Amino acid sequence: HSKDPAEKAQGLAALAYVKSLCPEGSQVSLESVVDRSEKYGRYLGYIILPDKTTLNDSIIASGHGKAWLGKGQKP
Repeated sequence: HSKDPAEKAQGLAALAYVKSLCPEGSQVSLESVVDRSEKYGRYLGYIILPDKTTLNDSIIASGHGKAWLGKGQKP
């Protein structure tokens, strides 16, 4: 949770955007990346929206997020 007002506003805007794409009760698919977890032990995967796009790509395309390709890499 950020204490920076601008960062908090951006986070709330991103949350509203995600809720607009997948309102409560929406049917989505989950696709996991088998046997792959990141350094904190979380498993990686994708949320596939009803229109067959991924939530990740939609967030990035809308400007509510940025792709992270690893240290020193640019999207």
